[in-house]
Amino acid sequence: FMSKNYLILVLSLFVTSQMFAQTLPDVISYDDLKWEMVEGKNYVLDVNGVELWDTLSKEDFIKKFGVPTKIHNEDGALDWPGEPKHRMYYYDDSYFETYDGEFNSFYIKSPEYKVLTKYFKAGIGVGDHISALKDFKDGVLCLRKTNEYLLQSISEGFFTLRTDDQGHIVSIDYNFPM
Repeated sequence: FMSKNYLILVLSLFVTSQMFAQTLPDVISYDDLKWEMVEGKNYVLDVNGVELWDTLSKEDFIKKFGVPTKIHNEDGALDWPGEPKHRMYYYDDSYFETYDGEFNSFYIKSPEYKVLTKYFKAGIGVGDHISALKDFKDGVLCLRKTNEYLLQSISEGFFTLRTDDQGHIVSIDYNFPM
């Protein structure tokens, strides 16, 4: 037979784990998002102070983010005549993408990189809790699917934050529909 204290411990762990798995239950669903909800909402998205759509040279990337572990198409051999020059700067399992030097997408899995540094003193990054964005006044946080949130505004693009079951951010990315 189990002792009373052991049973209380097991039940409290079960209740606690269920509570952690239910992150931000009052956040709206992406499917329920209406255009009117994002009207007037607009934020400036940045990574470590570098704003989306800023133009950066290879040297600028190295100054801002350090020496990349790999640069896709660094020599331009894969560029097509008349098309924008495409580069991807890899930092282990994170990357930043440019077209003609214009910063237009990213994928972050490292706590080294922070987004929304103009709004949050230390920025938001991998390891932070998703609840930090719950009452963000310049965007609408919505649940897209289990452990995947979008921060919506009037602008186009998909600013996605994925979490573990406890609500801690494990990856952050932005993609612009092309």
